[in-house]
Amino acid sequence: MKKFGKIGIVLCASLVLTLSGCGEKGENTQVNVGNTTASTKVETGETKTDVKVEVGETKTDVKVEAGKDMYGFTHNSVTVYVDADASTVVDKLGEFSYFEAPSCAFNGLDKVYTYSSFEIDTYPDGDKDYISAIIFKDDMIETPEGATIGMKKEKIEEKYGTPTTKEDTLYVYEKGGMRLRFIFDSEGYVSSIEYMSSKI
Repeated sequence: MKKFGKIGIVLCASLVLTLSGCGEKGENTQVNVGNTTASTKVETGETKTDVKVEVGETKTDVKVEAGKDMYGFTHNSVTVYVDADASTVVDKLGEFSYFEAPSCAFNGLDKVYTYSSFEIDTYPDGDKDYISAIIFKDDMIETPEGATIGMKKEKIEEKYGTPTTKEDTLYVYEKGGMRLRFIFDSEGYVSSIEYMSSKI
């Protein structure tokens, strides 16, 4: 069996210590070096972080599931996050109309669930559909932070702070691997609110 030198062991130990400092309650980190494995686990609210590193084969697989470290939208007492499994929420949100079409970016079908004041778009991944976007259609609903269509640009900054991206007609707030977008009309009023996955 091939053994790693002192440098390889030090690098791996360093990686484990670095990854262990990232979570609030620990984390799920697995590092394989030959037959050596170290692992810890982190669960923060609904957010789970899994990190796997295999030294030698040089593989890195990092998966972050939808959860409370993202901006979420709540309707009918159901909180929806982008990149969440769509099957767990679409039926709980009320009546909807449905449309599907072959995906341009993924293997399978993109699906759109349209409710009275918002729509949920999905993307396929394997045998499941995940939420790619939540788009507001009118001012009858609001974000958990109190933002609505028709609100002035200044009010958005009062509620969310300085945006990650700031343009005349677009504010983007990035959090937890997703984007919350506010699109403004020529007079500075919100014309669209969109929760977007970073995968699209």
